[in-house]
Amino acid sequence: MRALSPLRLAGPQLRVAVAAAALAATALLWWHWRMIASVPLPQDVRGWNADLYTAFYPVHRFAYRSPEWLPLWNPYQLAGTPFLADYNGVLYPPNFLAKLVQVHRALGWVSALHVAFAGLGTFACVRPLGLTVPAAFLAGVLYMLNGYFLFAFIQPSHLEGYAWIPFVFLASGRLLAEPGAYRGAVLGVTVALQVLTASAQTVCYEAYALATAGIAYLVARRAWRARLVGQLLGAVLVAIAVAVLLAAVQVLPTLELASAATRGHLTVEQTLPDRPSMALVLKVVVSSGPAVVLALLAPFGGRMAVIAAAIALFAFAILIGIGTPLYAAVFYHLPLVDHFRVPNRILLFAVFALAILAAIGLDALRSWSAGRGVPTLFLLAAGVGLWTESALDIWGGAVVTAGLLVALMPADRLRAAAAWLLVAVVVAGRFAQRGNTLMIPEHNADAFFEPPPVARFLREHVGVGRVLIIPDWSHRFPLTEKAGSVFGFAAVQDYEPLAPRVYHDFLAPLDGVNVDAPLFWGRFYPEPDDPGWRLLDLMAVRWVVVTSTSAWRPRPERYPLVYDDGKFRVYENPRALPRASLLPVAEVIPAEDAAIARVHAPDFDPHAQVVVDRPLAWRTTGELPAVAQSAEIERITADELIVRVSTPRPAILVLTDLEWPGWRVRVDGEERQIARADGLFRAVAVEAGVHVVGFKYAPWSVWFGAATSVATALALAGAVAVRARR
Repeated sequence: MRALSPLRLAGPQLRVAVAAAALAATALLWWHWRMIASVPLPQDVRGWNADLYTAFYPVHRFAYRSPEWLPLWNPYQLAGTPFLADYNGVLYPPNFLAKLVQVHRALGWVSALHVAFAGLGTFACVRPLGLTVPAAFLAGVLYMLNGYFLFAFIQPSHLEGYAWIPFVFLASGRLLAEPGAYRGAVLGVTVALQVLTASAQTVCYEAYALATAGIAYLVARRAWRARLVGQLLGAVLVAIAVAVLLAAVQVLPTLELASAATRGHLTVEQTLPDRPSMALVLKVVVSSGPAVVLALLAPFGGRMAVIAAAIALFAFAILIGIGTPLYAAVFYHLPLVDHFRVPNRILLFAVFALAILAAIGLDALRSWSAGRGVPTLFLLAAGVGLWTESALDIWGGAVVTAGLLVALMPADRLRAAAAWLLVAVVVAGRFAQRGNTLMIPEHNADAFFEPPPVARFLREHVGVGRVLIIPDWSHRFPLTEKAGSVFGFAAVQDYEPLAPRVYHDFLAPLDGVNVDAPLFWGRFYPEPDDPGWRLLDLMAVRWVVVTSTSAWRPRPERYPLVYDDGKFRVYENPRALPRASLLPVAEVIPAEDAAIARVHAPDFDPHAQVVVDRPLAWRTTGELPAVAQSAEIERITADELIVRVSTPRPAILVLTDLEWPGWRVRVDGEERQIARADGLFRAVAVEAGVHVVGFKYAPWSVWFGAATSVATALALAGAVAVRARR
């Protein structure tokens, strides 16, 4: 008989495992049935799904399908941008799936898995509270199939970050119950992975949400002993250190870029493009379905400290998310908050709090007794009535019926069965709701992402010159600002919040056509006669791609038409300067703003002079060689560029690519100093003769950050091994 005891112990564990597997299967089935199968095709890319095709797909395509895996630099956008430093989630391990399968499929599959991940995290977070399996299952469904959570599918990095919220709260709860270095390290690892999703706003808001819920929990438990508080602070410091060090490979390069990006401190108005309202709060509450009214029953279920923490979390998220004075007067001024737009994203923490309260409420209903029957059932019915605004709503009525069965069943097993029935009703209601109607990349066949004829023309004919794209906002794919990253030609635009600030300063005369003004994300669309074209000439913009429906109509003598396939037209800009050129005259202006002002001056002639930030010197040579002057770009990769130079006299090689920390240059194998040219570009002195000039990108922040992350991971693995041995 003793030999059978392990099997008996395995029974409850098996039920938990089966429930968790069913929860994950529910998420994946919902994704296929309501996210994929419900969408009519074909569709245009516009509005709500635009970011998927114009930002996420190009970034992942360049990261995982370029000749260099995870390139450090992107030479195909603007005049070059730091790529790995751009906070896009390409270092988040699940996204590596795009290396194995087509990028558009990987984007959908990873999102679907994170819906399941969110449900499992909520399930795991609720179980340690002593709640039953049906209650934990209900909490998982209410969070992962909440409409507000699922709407993040249009921005996968946010959805991935949201999916980690339950796991972060689980690790925080364990730390709160038993503070120590080990629990702090576990929390740090969890937050580090969440950081890599590129959902920094979620991490920032989460820190304040955790503090609010944690303080409410300690107050409710009256656990303000000095020793406990000291232990908690120590464990939190361990968590912060582990999170920063483990994610250093992303954090360090991003901080370096962010310090020089246009996306800095935002005003209150800039963070609230669409001011939230109470209507949004109601939408958040009802988006999980009528079962959230079970949260009203939570106080009958005990666990008052947990309930106090959940209520504090809910209230905090609501007060911030709807834009009350608390946001503008207090929250906005907390560290890092003023870097993020759309604070109503914090409302997802209210969704998570409701899921936990509803789970507690379901178990409270299972423990119903006659003395509490009337207020319990009254609250349940009233809550459903408020949710549906109609007593005849089929799913609200089904929840009421199932709730009555849970409360009135005479035996525990029958109550458990009724609880599962209620959960089944909630799941059925989620499946019965109207599904997604927006096309996402997972819907599309591989051929959808093949280069269109105009992209093939550009790739074959533009050479190293840059392209300006005038898109059709009603048909946002395939020619977008980030088309260069997808099809392999240099586009002078981009769509990145962390675009280097120097681009905004250099292209300031184009602010009138900058979609994101006063910030700069790289989206600008000048008319043919815009005076700002003088700067684009300097940036080697030789080609303009225009959709056939666009009103962009230039003078033929200014922009000759070189291609027209009925959908797109390509015009040539003969006044564009070459991407690499040799100039004899340099004006030294060390200050970046003064140098750019000089370039903006009407009398500045980029064909004959260049502004540099430091004096340039040439090595002494003998007799000047009789060679023709030329500067030809021979090779461009993500992190390297080779120029073959021929000059009969000492000259300055100007490469109209962004000068940025981490770039180094060698002339015939000998390292030289790069000067900043015209406030934006790279310049190096070359002696008379024929030379090979090689530019190489090797930023310290990436390599030091990678070394720090690897060392931290090894140290944590060693600590776990030692702990396991003990």
